[in-house]
Amino acid sequence: MYQFNAILDDFLFLEKSESREIHYTPEKFLFCELMQEIINNTRSVLKNGQHFEFTPCTPDVEVVHDKKILSIVFRNLFFNAVKYSGENTCVNIRVTASDYLTVQIEDEGIGIPEKDQKHIFERFFRAGNALTFQGTGIGLNIVKQHVDELGGSIGFKSQEGKGTVFTVKLPLKVVVATPMNFKN
Repeated sequence: MYQFNAILDDFLFLEKSESREIHYTPEKFLFCELMQEIINNTRSVLKNGQHFEFTPCTPDVEVVHDKKILSIVFRNLFFNAVKYSGENTCVNIRVTASDYLTVQIEDEGIGIPEKDQKHIFERFFRAGNALTFQGTGIGLNIVKQHVDELGGSIGFKSQEGKGTVFTVKLPLKVVVATPMNFKN
């Protein structure tokens, strides 16, 4: 059910972004507590022998962000890490905090072919080696739009057949004007 709700959230986001109706509601919360909640909810999609290794920042850092939007961002990244990795693999999630929050999600999956890497955040794009997996090609586009609007950045390093590491950097406190203006 959690996965179905995630897909529905993605399509609702697309509709809202097209009509420029995205509103962010920043609130104060403990970031790594949210990350643990997303990990717990994502466990339902783990394959046989897959597991998460979570290294939170210590002590947990209080942030001012839109909790639901960050859930969408990291849920998408965690789902992808699980989906594109095989059985008996590990998804490593590391959080550090200083002036920015830095979250690294490392998988042992199929990786992204070098020729496809420049397109990975484009709406509806799917890498050539991912076409046999279920998906819509909108998740990473949505993730990038949210991260950009929140004043952060997202990047990745990937090697086909070895895995991918996504790195998200976010300010500790977001200041946004609503509604957002998204680029396709």
